[in-house]
This record gives sequence, C-alpha cells and structure tokens, in this order.
Amino acid sequence: MKRHFSVLGLVLGLVVLAGCATSNVNTDYNPEYDFRLLRTFSMLPSEQTLETQAIVSELNLERIHVAIEQELSQRYQPVENAADAHFLVRYHVIVKDKVDVRTYDSFYGGRRYYGASVQSVDVNTYTQGTLVVDILDAKTKDHIWRGSTHSRVTPNLKPEEKMIRLREAVAEVLKEFPPYLVTQ
Repeated sequence: MKRHFSVLGLVLGLVVLAGCATSNVNTDYNPEYDFRLLRTFSMLPSEQTLETQAIVSELNLERIHVAIEQELSQRYQPVENAADAHFLVRYHVIVKDKVDVRTYDSFYGGRRYYGASVQSVDVNTYTQGTLVVDILDAKTKDHIWRGSTHSRVTPNLKPEEKMIRLREAVAEVLKEFPPYLVTQ
C-alpha cells in the first residue's frame, strides 16, 4: 500500500512539473542576424488600433512600457534617441473574446449493459489578452525578433496586481531574447 502512495506521489509530482514547464510564449526571429552586436535600445510608442485603445487603458500601456524597459535595462543600455540605439522595441496588445466549449460523457444506470450515456456541454466565454513585443534593427528598421504571450484577462485587479502580472508576462517573453542565449 505504501508503495502505491509513493508511486502516485511521484506521478503527481511529474505532472505538476510538466505543467510548470509548458509556456505560452511564442517567438520568431531572423536566424541570420547577429544578436551579439546589440548593446543599446530605445523604446518606441505602442502601436494600438482604435478597437484595442478602447479596451486597453493608457495606464496599462504605460505599465507595459515600464516593465519592458526595466527588463531590457538589466542586459542592455537604454538610450533616449532612437538614432543612437542598436535596436528598437515596439509592443502592442491584442484583446479578443474567446469561447471555451467542453463536453463530458457520463454513464448513469444499472449493471453491466443497462443504463444511459448522457453528454454534458459547458460553454464559457472569456477575454484573452495577447502581448506582442517586436525588436527592430535601429538602422534598417527590419524586424529581427518577435515574442508574444497570452492569458485570460482578469478584470477588477488592483493597480499593484496589474503591474505584477504585466511584469511577469514581460519577463516571460523577454527571457527568450536574444535567441542565442536561449539556444546555448
């Protein structure tokens, strides 16, 4: 009996670790670009559509701006003038309504082959926010790297909680930049 509990504990531990290892960060980059040459960066204003500007507040855009700048400042030198930078950073937020549909089969009834199968359907709607961070070569203005992450939008958070969540999302995305650090 004790052996069954220890095996069960090991399996549950692996499931929990596997859940932590998954990430919803997506990246793309120019594999021919030499990212080792990058030393300084400059932030560009957020590019938002009229639709997302109505949903995403200027306060949240400023929080994202600050979080990106702080995260990149740990590895690169920020400069005010874009002409003095090696790379430029642009970001935007996409907000979409999503539907999550799940079906469940249940069996009710008696013994052996008697009973009934019932299918249940749960439908949930939610809002998904996607943060996209673009890195551009400062001289050519070519896109050299893109990272994004998404999660469910949690309404009614306090400003401090919003800042924490946004910093975590930015750190998760920029952990993948530059790509040569990730592949080593």
